[in-house]
Amino acid sequence: MNKLTLEVLTPEKEAVNRQVDSVYLQGTLGRLGILPEHTTLISTLDFGVLELNDGGVREEMLCGTGLVEVADNRVTVLVRSAEAKGDIDVERAKQAMDRARQRRDSKAEDIDMLRAEASLARAVERLRFSGHQ
Repeated sequence: MNKLTLEVLTPEKEAVNRQVDSVYLQGTLGRLGILPEHTTLISTLDFGVLELNDGGVREEMLCGTGLVEVADNRVTVLVRSAEAKGDIDVERAKQAMDRARQRRDSKAEDIDMLRAEASLARAVERLRFSGHQ
């Protein structure tokens, strides 16, 4: 069976560059599943879990927003961030969650509520993904 070449790039690093059997990630319009011989695709990505499977072993990482391109059994993921469970700073995520809740609950007119809600959702997802509630 064919393999996919998965490359996950952030502005700071190459998070993944390897052969895998399948990739699942969070598109802006829903979850995407990529298998070998997938049709050519370009899509925007939402903050969420990227799952890769290789030889029956499943691995996950939390990825920020970005883009994915699929062509010729190559999956290129360009995202703002890519974090394994062990990379997540739990205290920082808790502080970000508290700040986002304070902004969201604020009565100040200059608060960008969409940005506050998005920040809160990212912090909650980081905590959930890392196994902390």
